[in-house]
Amino acid sequence: MKLTLNPELNRCLREKINEWNNFTCEKKANFKSPEKKGKTIEMEAYNCIYACLDRIDELVAHCNTLELKSLFGLYDIFNYGQTLIDCISMISKIYNVPYEAKNDISCFNQKGNDGSGNDEKYFKYLRSLCSVHPVETSQHKIYQGDEPEWCPYISGHGAVMRLLENTNSELKDADYYAVVYRNDMEFNKYVPIRVSQIIQYLSKRYKYIEKIVQAIDRYNDAQIADLIEKHIPLPEESDTYISYLLGLKEAFAERCGDKECYQIKEWIGIMKAHFADEKMQSELQEFQETMKEGIKEIHNKLQNMDIDDCFNENPVRYRTNFIPNGYALENCIISKIYLWVCQMKKPTN
Repeated sequence: MKLTLNPELNRCLREKINEWNNFTCEKKANFKSPEKKGKTIEMEAYNCIYACLDRIDELVAHCNTLELKSLFGLYDIFNYGQTLIDCISMISKIYNVPYEAKNDISCFNQKGNDGSGNDEKYFKYLRSLCSVHPVETSQHKIYQGDEPEWCPYISGHGAVMRLLENTNSELKDADYYAVVYRNDMEFNKYVPIRVSQIIQYLSKRYKYIEKIVQAIDRYNDAQIADLIEKHIPLPEESDTYISYLLGLKEAFAERCGDKECYQIKEWIGIMKAHFADEKMQSELQEFQETMKEGIKEIHNKLQNMDIDDCFNENPVRYRTNFIPNGYALENCIISKIYLWVCQMKKPTN
């Protein structure tokens, strides 16, 4: 038996996060601080999010290759499966949509000694016995009581297992069982392990990515609504047109993620330009007025957040392809203007 997680699900999550990457870049969350145990600090979550996404890609690919009829395949699925869950849980925490593990026993049906157990706790108990703490399983009071447990080995199908089923009904239909030593028991304790339950649990936790995608959609929609509501000062509300452009540059950075915004820097340079030649200066002013009309259109698009598909495949760089051609010059500003004005002066046939 093998796990069959669909890698397209994580791809959809990555695409959703990249959809409004400037929002992702500004997202913050609380993280544990190495400075002091138990202390958390708020900081940017961007690097954490993408570390999780990359890990999930790798873990899904590896977990899907594991042969669970093998003991070491079983050990690996416990280890890497939990790391996969941790990555998904980290992103869900950042977007405030934590997995509701409490009272969920739909996969393992193990409530434990006091009835407070759930699938998440039981999976960690099995993982501790089988792979991470086999000679020091001591953190799972719900399933082991007050006694420490030691697991010397895991066993599978065979005549011994069939005999054990006669006196340990919980082993019926199990694929493996963990042999457990305890000081308060004369005979061994046997913990059943069913691969189908492990697959069901990991598949369910992986599928929770769909809920995270929905949460990111809601988060992005709320951000967009707030920005549409937030007024971008108009030219007539600014002291000068240059101060208006500086304010527009701030709005551009907030809404599109381009903090440098070379386009608006060029616009400012063009608006500050001056020619001693009266004819060229007149034509420059005409050009500036034409530019202002185009900038007005861009202002309206920014105000209404009408900037769909404004990111390219690189999640950091911003593509300003929604700016009409002719309003964002690329090279030396003054030389561009000079060439443009000179062309305007050429006689027509």
